[in-house]
Amino acid sequence: MSAADRSERDGPHADPRTAPLDPARAARIRELLPEIDAIENPAWREATVRIWDRMWAAGAWADPADCPKSAKDVHDSSNVTHTRSVLAQALATAAIVRDAHGAEIDLDVLRTGALLHDVSKLVEYEPGPDGPRPSRSGRLVQHGVLAAGMAAEHGLPPEVLHILVCHTHLSATKPQTMEAIVIHYVDFLDSDVLLLQRNRPLFAKA
Repeated sequence: MSAADRSERDGPHADPRTAPLDPARAARIRELLPEIDAIENPAWREATVRIWDRMWAAGAWADPADCPKSAKDVHDSSNVTHTRSVLAQALATAAIVRDAHGAEIDLDVLRTGALLHDVSKLVEYEPGPDGPRPSRSGRLVQHGVLAAGMAAEHGLPPEVLHILVCHTHLSATKPQTMEAIVIHYVDFLDSDVLLLQRNRPLFAKA
């Protein structure tokens, strides 16, 4: 069901936080990101699905899996694959720093932040005649800001919003929580692995 079809069904002023989700689209998001179901907080779990659905509807991609990790250097790998890899590495890192240093990490914040950290790429990138390219939103709005704004609308806590804003090198805000530190570094780790595989310049020591 298209965004226009949903608007006609739900009315022009339907609240996107509570409007009925299209079952097929929700199922597709959960199929691509089965880790969503591991979020223990039911409101955060539903918000994660809804944010992915809203970004998907607002963007130009036929399917979320079509959106690349990067429109420049890693356009041949899906953002969904990168998202899942970041989450898996974040969970592994959280377990290590917990066991080694006694670090306390909220796994629901970690999971939700990891699953949403790059969701705004669905609207920041668009298909172009020569391949993926930045959209107007992607050129004018810092990466992560649109996701953080939508997460705030859905009632997600400041700790999750912090991850969405500060995980990128474009942000002037540095990670200030355990969860944000973990996701910041594993995001760059995953990015540099993909860049090295393609003989592209790395983020490391940039």
